[in-house]
Parts: sequence; C-alpha cells; structure tokens
Amino acid sequence: MSIHQHRVVSGTMFTVVLCLWPLFMALAPHDGTVSEQFQWIQAHRPLHIAQFVFALLLSPTLVYLMLAQIGPVLTRDSIPVRLGMFFLTAYLVLNSIAYGSQLVVLPHLIERGTEAQAILWSMNSPTSLIYFLNQMGYCFWGGGTLLLFYHRVAVPGMIRVVSLIYLISATLSILAFVGLILANPTLNSFTLYSGLLLLPVGIITVVWGWQDSKHQYTASGTVESVQSADTTFKD
Repeated sequence: MSIHQHRVVSGTMFTVVLCLWPLFMALAPHDGTVSEQFQWIQAHRPLHIAQFVFALLLSPTLVYLMLAQIGPVLTRDSIPVRLGMFFLTAYLVLNSIAYGSQLVVLPHLIERGTEAQAILWSMNSPTSLIYFLNQMGYCFWGGGTLLLFYHRVAVPGMIRVVSLIYLISATLSILAFVGLILANPTLNSFTLYSGLLLLPVGIITVVWGWQDSKHQYTASGTVESVQSADTTFKD
C-alpha cells in the first residue's frame, strides 16, 4: 500500500477503536466498593472482555496511525527520531501489559478470591501497580510524540493541524503522570482530556489520505510521485 492508503486505513481503524472503547466502558459501574466492582466483572465477564479488547487495540492502532502520518521521516537517522521511536515502543509495551492484564490476570485473581492481589492489578484503582504502568506508558507516548511531531507544526497542511493536537495531548499525558507521582488528582485527570483531544485525529488523517491519493494519478492514468510537505521538512 502507498503511504496515502496507510493513512486512510490507520485513520479508520483508530477512529473505530477510539469511539467504541468508551461506549463499552460506559456500561461498567464506576462507583461502589472494590468487591462490588469485582462481582460485576464476574457476572458480566464477556462485556468486561469486550471493553479491554478495544482498550488493548488502542495503542497499536495509534502507533500505526502516527507512523502513517510521518512515515518518510522515520527513514532519517537522527536522535529525535530514534528517541521518539524508543518512547513509542515503550508506550506500546506498557499499555499492552496494562490492558492485557485486565483480560487475563484480573479475572483469574477475582475467581480465586484473592481480592488483595486483584486490587494491585485493577485499572479502577489509582494506587494499583497496573494503573501506574498504564500512566507511565502514556507519559512515554507523550515524550515520543513531542520528539516526532514538534517540528511538524511548521509544515503547512493537515500535518500541522494533527501535530498541534498531538503536542497538546502529549503535554497533558505527561502532566497526568506527574500528577500521579505527586498524588494530585487534578493533574492526574488530564489523561481523560488527553484522550478526548485525539478524537478528530483519525478522521483528519482519513481525509488527508484521500486528498493526497487524488493527486497521485495524472490525467493519463500514470502514477506520479507526490511529495507531501512533511516529507521534505528536515529535522
């Protein structure tokens, strides 16, 4: 597939996952005691699994989206690109562990009746180990995003719009992790706003991919090379 097609596909996938995940999560109770929440998981295990299947898909679809947006830039051997990719990889690993554990580890611990251990693996507990790993993952995502997209705000076109959204969202993710470390609930809540800001990014990328695809072909039907503004920008 061409880079334009990757943008359309990745934008569509990310938009679907990001829209469906909150819808399923809204069906779960967010109040009550820990025991009541665990009882709900036992009674509604298929729904619980569906919730975290979409959550597990979020990080790979987001990384795919970002790579499709700046694909040609990744071929450059520069420190910002290397560090940015390292941080995105750390984000992918940590968030996959966090959300994957809700599918496998947490239900198993609840079934065994080991509530104290289950609390350490529950995403609903801000003091749990897995919540910490998840927030750390988003902090790594923020760092990687800043490194890969801070130069793109100087490039005209849709990449500038996407980059501005990313930079704001990344800053909020880093502040949210700082809030967790400092036990500041206000700062820690920035994770929610960081995620909400990403809602239009997938749709913008789909439109971007379609527009660039239209200019890929000449009137005679032969393929001509189209260089997007972001591919010529130097770090």
